[in-house]
Amino acid sequence: MTDIAREAAFHRAALLLGIESGADVVQWADNLIVDHAHVPKEILELSTVPPYDLSELRHALQPLAAHEDALMLRALFDRVRQDALSGTRTLKDTVTVLAQARSFLALPLEYFTNIDTLQDDHMLAMVGIGASTASVESQVSTWLSQFEGNENEFHSECARA
Repeated sequence: MTDIAREAAFHRAALLLGIESGADVVQWADNLIVDHAHVPKEILELSTVPPYDLSELRHALQPLAAHEDALMLRALFDRVRQDALSGTRTLKDTVTVLAQARSFLALPLEYFTNIDTLQDDHMLAMVGIGASTASVESQVSTWLSQFEGNENEFHSECARA
């Protein structure tokens, strides 16, 4: 069976950062119910939460969720990278998501410091001081590139558990 605790932590953090929809989380719970004979009752409860109620979804995920681990954090940043690369999220929105991760998640000091620098550089570029927004976009893209493939690795690892 899949590592439900780690997957739940991923979905909870992704909802918090706004990089995953409530419908995706409910679909994940529904898939677990269909694919496995026995799932925790919390999964059954999660599948009944309306997809638009993000607070209730995060609340329902809480008792299932493990603590954030290094690969899960890298998987979240890979999702942010994918959204930025596809144009789903603008530079401003990407920097906002990174700032939220810095504020709400237990990040390694290196990530915390790098995000702080990217956020400061973006703020200065927006008011015409320092680097251009194109330069900051390149910095953000470069920083996020280190996470490429980590979301697939995370979900594969969880599926093998």
